[in-house]
Amino acid sequence: MEQKLIAGPVTGYKMVDKNLCCRGMQYKIGETVYHDGPLERCNSGLHFCTNPSGVWVYYSEGRMFRIEAFDVLETAPEPGADEKKVCRGIRLVEEITVDGANNTGYSNTGDYNTGNRNTGDYNTGHYNTGHYNTGNRNTGDYNTGNRNTGNRNTGNRNTGNRNTGDSNTGNGNVCDNSSGHFNTATPPLIMFDLPADFAPDMDTVNSLAYRLSQNEPFDPTPFLSLPNATTEKILALHQLHITKRKESK
Repeated sequence: MEQKLIAGPVTGYKMVDKNLCCRGMQYKIGETVYHDGPLERCNSGLHFCTNPSGVWVYYSEGRMFRIEAFDVLETAPEPGADEKKVCRGIRLVEEITVDGANNTGYSNTGDYNTGNRNTGDYNTGHYNTGHYNTGNRNTGDYNTGNRNTGNRNTGNRNTGNRNTGDSNTGNGNVCDNSSGHFNTATPPLIMFDLPADFAPDMDTVNSLAYRLSQNEPFDPTPFLSLPNATTEKILALHQLHITKRKESK
């Protein structure tokens, strides 16, 4: 199976136990450990989070380190602080202590947080890595929704800035699902080239996107719950992705 890897080093964050072990792998500060088998996120390889608060989503206790990752499997970015990556090599660089001032939550490394596992300041939600967030799993600043990677969003899953709707990738929108800028009318959500008549499950969307990024065959059945999905469409789309990747080389 052909995989596109980022040589690195890529900065990330990882949790290990008090003895610097994680899932049977022994780490040492300053030394790189390697995985020799295939890479598949959540199944095979060495894993880390791109944001410091993301590790708390997967572990309730342990020692958190800033790390350098090598041969990182390239995957589409995901909204939220808990984005996870898989790679062949990890080096523990620096331990990050859980501290801060005037926190009323737990496991915060910033100041004035009233939620849990935040690494920024003045957060009232959970798993935030930015500042002044009142939602959950935000990596930007001044967000009041959830899983935003931009700034000053009041909706959910925004990757742009200053949006007040949901799932926007542009800027200054007050509608939902806009990839442009300064829009007030929500465009239809298009899936498999047709308007979707209901909102998709985003975990299923992300899982299918990952499968499409790989060349190996997969069973399309778990993804038939998506709007407008059919077995034929999913298989044809997968083949098109493979063709496009070959053409881009």
